[in-house]
Amino acid sequence: MNEWDERSFDWPGLIGRRPLVVEVGGFEGRWVLEMAERYPGEYHIFEPQDWANGRIERRMGAALRSGSDMHVHPYALGVAHGQFQMAGWGTDANSFLKNEAFFERWPEEQRNARHMAMMRRVEDDWPQVFGDRQVDVLCMNIEGYEFVLLPEMARCGILPRIDHLMVQFHDGYDVPIDEAGVRAILAETHDILWDYGSTLACWERRA
Repeated sequence: MNEWDERSFDWPGLIGRRPLVVEVGGFEGRWVLEMAERYPGEYHIFEPQDWANGRIERRMGAALRSGSDMHVHPYALGVAHGQFQMAGWGTDANSFLKNEAFFERWPEEQRNARHMAMMRRVEDDWPQVFGDRQVDVLCMNIEGYEFVLLPEMARCGILPRIDHLMVQFHDGYDVPIDEAGVRAILAETHDILWDYGSTLACWERRA
């Protein structure tokens, strides 16, 4: 385990509490399931790929035995509601932002079949799931869609409800890549806690 990965699991302030922890883009659940074992609490995973949800559910036995409550949401949080195309290579790096223009840059043999996945509007879904509760830690790894979702979460007033926010940034997609702009948005409500560049960075809500 490398340094930034170790930091993502290091939350001594959660010991002895029942934290509310969220992963947006849960993939196979490695991070969230280990967190649930270390810090029993309430955990929510947003992952729109059916195969990945099934794998998370099959692997959550240890997390449940630790006393954690696990909630798998089989959809993405976004700026719209409905079924949208996801695509990538194999099971890795699937994204809502890989459109036809994206694939034109790659050989046919490197493209996998597109599939449809559910997205729900974060402005509507967040209060339905969490109400006005504070989230202790949120981890986001959504293959470029962070440049769409984070500004929308700021606009909706959701970011101040998150005490610690970890984000992995991606590039190469057909959206404006403005990492500095997104970091400026986060700086309005949060201070940087640690920073490994685009690989993973963490912000703490300003008191």
